[in-house]
Amino acid sequence: VTVRDAIYDLRDEAGDLPFNAETLTARAMLQAGQGETDPRHYSTAKLNYAKPAPTLRKDFLGYFHYRHPEAFRPLNLSEWKRIGTFPDDFTFTDKKNGCQRIGNSVPPNFMRAIAEHIYSTILTPTRITS
Repeated sequence: VTVRDAIYDLRDEAGDLPFNAETLTARAMLQAGQGETDPRHYSTAKLNYAKPAPTLRKDFLGYFHYRHPEAFRPLNLSEWKRIGTFPDDFTFTDKKNGCQRIGNSVPPNFMRAIAEHIYSTILTPTRITS
């Protein structure tokens, strides 16, 4: 799923934490194109609407690693949830906690695919044909 497919219909709301647009990293990210990183700070990347998102990692302050593809801001928790395939009504206590939990989880849609594969190939009785 591309980033656009995941978040296209979400309201463009500011990130849940303060963001200082005057920092060196922020100015570099303003100039970076979609999918690019700031060459001085490789841990910060703008997502590309046309591609799937990279792995959302569990990290202290991990929500600063990914920027919105067009808006000049970090991703908000709603966008993290969508990219991580969590349902919109799934709740987290706060952004930091939610982002860390998303980064530490197996995405629900991926887990469903694994479970379906195990069910169909291992748990479903096989038929012997002659």
